[in-house]
Amino acid sequence: MPLFKSPRIPTWEGYHYERDDTSTNNEEQSTYKYGRRAPIEEIPPKAFKRAPFTKPPFTHDDLRKAIPPHCFQRSIPHSFLYLFYDVAAVFTLYHVATDFIPLLPIPLRYLAWLVYWVAQGCVLVGISEIAHGCGHHSFSDHEWLDDVVGLLLFSPLLIPYFSFQFSHGRHHANMGSIGREEALATKRRDALSQGGERIFQWLRKTPFRLIIIVGGLLFGVQLSLTVGFGGRQYNQISSLLNPWSPIFSRKQRLQVVISDVFLAAALYTYYQIGATQGWEWFLCVYGGPYVVHNALAVMMVSLSHMHPALPRYDADEWDWLRGSLSTVDRDWGVLNHTFHHMPDLHVVHHLFPKMPHYHLQEATHYVRPILGEYYQRDTTSIYKALFREVQCLAFVQKDNDVEHGGVFWFAIDKS
Repeated sequence: MPLFKSPRIPTWEGYHYERDDTSTNNEEQSTYKYGRRAPIEEIPPKAFKRAPFTKPPFTHDDLRKAIPPHCFQRSIPHSFLYLFYDVAAVFTLYHVATDFIPLLPIPLRYLAWLVYWVAQGCVLVGISEIAHGCGHHSFSDHEWLDDVVGLLLFSPLLIPYFSFQFSHGRHHANMGSIGREEALATKRRDALSQGGERIFQWLRKTPFRLIIIVGGLLFGVQLSLTVGFGGRQYNQISSLLNPWSPIFSRKQRLQVVISDVFLAAALYTYYQIGATQGWEWFLCVYGGPYVVHNALAVMMVSLSHMHPALPRYDADEWDWLRGSLSTVDRDWGVLNHTFHHMPDLHVVHHLFPKMPHYHLQEATHYVRPILGEYYQRDTTSIYKALFREVQCLAFVQKDNDVEHGGVFWFAIDKS
């Protein structure tokens, strides 16, 4: 694959494509024939057609065989090229902001800083997605290189790389499981206490939803890292900063300590920068983008895994394939590219987490016909979806008319 030219992969939005299978060569079979325009398949905002919950007629191996082999190949030059673009964007925005914003009159200066925060925060999400890929070892064929790159990218964002890697791996291994899901734990409504039921009712009211959204966007990442907020329930606090947290095995503790050391080094560096340059300067240059990055990360994680159409399973009903399919692709517009297609191609990412992000689009094209109704995609406005899906935070319930008693659905008001 050429370094400076990505393969032209036609998207499915608005077009119908046919695969050219006339050749016997695998690479030549990966070409496409452009066809007529076709309507986008999506979940209408107020019509929640539930995803199938029975065991699918296909296997994980069937999906793998449908994808061209080159989609599983990891390219070091290609991966570093995306990283170079993101790092260059970070430094470009930094220099533009620090060189020109102070020259603006005060009213425009405030607005310019806000624009910078949003733009830089979006780029930082792209960098964190590359680090996230390193945690899956989708960056290269060398685990040591992935770990070095991921550690150097995540630490400045105050995310413990190895701790995230271990915790996130458990999330992928237990996606959709009630009681074992690591990052986005769900609770059965029939097991709620009186206080829990009261919270469930509050989530149906607009003011409380807004409070939860604002609090989650501002503090969700920090609470998740420090006290395991929103994650699987253990007998003790499941902090990602604690090497003796129940999340980690004995063999993983040393790497958790390494992550903590790099975090401490980043914090010390930021302290020295703030003391030298001034804390107002530091908050404008780093603090604003950091908050935007965390808010976007919370939105992406929540909306990729929570939807009224998605099932959850108890221990008797759950299996890995159905659990991995209980995710949804969301359309973030132009930010799909900035975020390296992680939110809009998340289903295939869960099915093949070691696949590089630059192959997810092509792979999704091939597996969608096989997945059929098991594939979920929603183009509802991100902000409207966030307000709606905040009700999915913790509570699931079963349907009385469903034979599979181990299948649960988010208890949500569909308005």
